[in-house]
Amino acid sequence: MVESDGIVKSTTGEPGAGEAAQALRAILQTQYLRYLIIGTWALGLLATVGVSSALLWFVGTIAAGAIRGAVEKRISERVGTGWGLVFPAVATATTAAWATAPLIAWYSGHPFGPALAATLLVCGYVLVFSQLRSSPRQALVISSPYGVAASIILISMWGGPLFWPFLSILPLAGSGLVVLVMMTMLREERIRAFQEHQAHLIEELEAARDKANAANDAKSNFLGVISHELRTP
Repeated sequence: MVESDGIVKSTTGEPGAGEAAQALRAILQTQYLRYLIIGTWALGLLATVGVSSALLWFVGTIAAGAIRGAVEKRISERVGTGWGLVFPAVATATTAAWATAPLIAWYSGHPFGPALAATLLVCGYVLVFSQLRSSPRQALVISSPYGVAASIILISMWGGPLFWPFLSILPLAGSGLVVLVMMTMLREERIRAFQEHQAHLIEELEAARDKANAANDAKSNFLGVISHELRTP
């Protein structure tokens, strides 16, 4: 997914235009995988919440995914100045559809509902951060619906026996996301350093070529003058 012309970072720490285009291209290249993942989530819900709720979530999320895919295609060629506001807004709105799955599982009343809700929350965060791992700030914004869902679940458990166990898994999930982001940033930093070194070598080679051309021109001019002097009586 990493392309040599897409590693550009702004001075403010936000992803540059190259990284925005790079991330969007990667998302577009794997957008059909999105529908496969929606199907697996619906299958997980089906076994816990029943056919009607799982089917309703599946249809709604497929529709949201189709809308997001159409928007991504339209703006993929217009990210020359950075992310803009359209992509994060649309991505956050469609992520809200995904984030209803943990709530459906949690309030299903099924014995496996809490475990499924926690699993879906972790999977949701991983999906967002794996797609936007080079842009953690954008990932935080787009994954905010999962934070809202987790907060709702956490508030509903206040004073109950599951409150602290559920709260304790949040740092575990967060640490994994931090490692994912840090490893990506380190890798891109190495790529950036290599590109800078490569550009420096190219500049040195071009300077050496220019010097050699100048020396050849001077030699040719000198020989031309000598030849002219020798032919002149």
